[in-house]
Amino acid sequence: MITAGLYSKDPNIMPEGIVITFGHEMMQNNGGQKEMMKYFLKTMEGENDYWMHKMKLWPKIEITDVYIITLNRLWGRVKFGWFDKSATFCYIPTDAKEIAWPRMVLVGPFERCPFKRELKGFQGFRYCTKLF
Repeated sequence: MITAGLYSKDPNIMPEGIVITFGHEMMQNNGGQKEMMKYFLKTMEGENDYWMHKMKLWPKIEITDVYIITLNRLWGRVKFGWFDKSATFCYIPTDAKEIAWPRMVLVGPFERCPFKRELKGFQGFRYCTKLF
């Protein structure tokens, strides 16, 4: 589990959220690193805004916060919305299309990490405690 300090394998620590990675391929598919990050920030400005993040495996416990790693750094935090498997219509910077993949819906507003913390990216998610 990722903690505010480093990593911990202590089974007594209860997770409060998860950490996900916005990887290189995802950014390239959405117009490149800078464009994708700008689009994400614009999309997540308000409390009613949301982002659909592709996710095949879901956490087995209730979570409140979703922390995002990008470029091997802790970038920020959003709230967990819900999980969805049904087909839906989505808009991305380069295209609008129907998607049918399983996803986690992230709810705004986006809160940037107030300090610099290096965290290596990974596939899937990791449980975490409150990171900031």
